Amino acid sequence: MPLGIFGTFNFMIVFQAEHNILMHPFHMLGVAGVFGDSLFSAMHGYRFGQEEETYNIVAAHGYFGRLIFQYAS
Repeated sequence: MPLGIFGTFNFMIVFQAEHNILMHPFHMLGVAGVFGDSLFSAMHGYRFGQEEETYNIVAAHGYFGRLIFQYAS
């Protein structure tokens, strides 16, 4: 396999053409997981109307605790 950006892109295009990896269920799950995790990370700890930013591990821990224990009990 040739080195460099052209060789890398050529390998990616040929591999996709031969194996169709973009339609593989595990690839779809991975993409959905990345988008879902980014949305979850953007939303956790936010209160509607909040003016200050929330970067607090205690607040995040409390949120996860309330989220988990409401279904556990």
